[in-house]
Amino acid sequence: MSRLMPYVVLMLWLPLSVLASYEVSVMEVVDATTSPYDVGEYSDIFIDPSGTIHISYYDDFNNSLKYASSDGIGWSTELVDDGNQVGKYSSIAVNSSGEKSIIYYDEDNTSLKYAG
Repeated sequence: MSRLMPYVVLMLWLPLSVLASYEVSVMEVVDATTSPYDVGEYSDIFIDPSGTIHISYYDDFNNSLKYASSDGIGWSTELVDDGNQVGKYSSIAVNSSGEKSIIYYDEDNTSLKYAG
């Protein structure tokens, strides 16, 4: 069974007024990790006022939290936390200065964590 990248599914929930300002594509690769595991689970999306798309998501292959952003031209990704079983159920926000805040679940320690 093939899976869609996380932001494709999440974009369906955006108001039409937000989608009208973006060119919507059917699918775009955000994280080119090739593995038999799911990359992109437990994701959240945030679009800042400048139009930059921010995504926090779980990488099941590495059991870690990742972050991706796009300025409309390309995607950049980074590892946020690579502890054991961290990064599920993430929520992301970006302030007016462009600083990101991510809240996520640490399954190994059964606690919430913050990355900023």
